[in-house]
Amino acid sequence: MGEEEQEEEGEEPSSPSRYGDDRRHFIVLAGLGGILGVTIVVIVISIVLRPAHVEFTVVHTTMNCSSSSSSSNSTSSESTISLNLTVQLQATAASAKVSYRSVFVDLIMAADGNDDVPPTRNESSSGALTLHAPVDPGDLKEQRRTPQPAGTPASFRATSLVVQADDDDDEVDVRGGRLLLDGDECRDGSAAVRATVVVTALVSFVVGPVFTRSYHVVVHCPYVQFHMNGTINPAVNCTA
Repeated sequence: MGEEEQEEEGEEPSSPSRYGDDRRHFIVLAGLGGILGVTIVVIVISIVLRPAHVEFTVVHTTMNCSSSSSSSNSTSSESTISLNLTVQLQATAASAKVSYRSVFVDLIMAADGNDDVPPTRNESSSGALTLHAPVDPGDLKEQRRTPQPAGTPASFRATSLVVQADDDDDEVDVRGGRLLLDGDECRDGSAAVRATVVVTALVSFVVGPVFTRSYHVVVHCPYVQFHMNGTINPAVNCTA
């Protein structure tokens, strides 16, 4: 009995302050671990997204023209010119997919038909003609729904219409008709026009389950040719 009592007396009970210190140490370590984890995630995402960008290319263009009577009771004619193009967008970051939120396409032509130096959107004083080319809604819907992995191009078809009629009072149609028509008639099959294609896109990248913020991207594609006979021209790369 005496020996047992001595052993019990020899044991020191755990101090409450010791438990408090251990708990504080655990909280501090957990906090540091959380901060370190967040920092690593931010660094990884920054490294992954830093080289990420989207390449824009105009891969296909055609120009079609048709003439018809504007009404069954009228002898006046109406010519419709359609400028059709396909724009491909492609992400280059190996670890990130890209989601295309919106895509807008404009065609800018020199007012005097001189296309030696393609106009840009900022050259409003030069009287450059801007034609809007709405993107096919089906293409945009598909790309919104399914983010594309790097190296997989997303294609967007766009068409700009110019309707030239005898009683037309729309400035864009009138000026477009002067550039694209031979008088009031369609040009011959060898005709071609040039334009600067401006693509405006809203994109976000996808890393794992995480979507980044949206990025507003504007690029210019100079010297894009449209042939009346539907000739497929070489692809034109776009630059910011």
